[in-house]
Amino acid sequence: MTVIALFNLKGGVGKTASCVNLAYLSALDGYKTLLWDIDPQGSSSFYFKAKQKHSVAAKKLFTEDVDLDDAILETDYPKLELIAADQHAIAADRDGIAGPALDAR
Repeated sequence: MTVIALFNLKGGVGKTASCVNLAYLSALDGYKTLLWDIDPQGSSSFYFKAKQKHSVAAKKLFTEDVDLDDAILETDYPKLELIAADQHAIAADRDGIAGPALDAR
């Protein structure tokens, strides 16, 4: 498994566009691809017209025993799935929940 993360505190530098294009090209090359949008604006969901399967708040993925499959959304593109951002991502970032929880998993 390969993990690619793009991060920059400055807005408007093309983080979402880069992630969306890298995910699309990865899926196009035949790789099973999961794009996790942790930006509360949720632009990746908009780009891919993600179809909600279940309502799982992003914060629950860090703080509770939640099945990751319940958070994964289908897209119109084969081999490309998405975990959409929501307003709970702001709280997880603000409260420092994401860092320690990810280390524990």
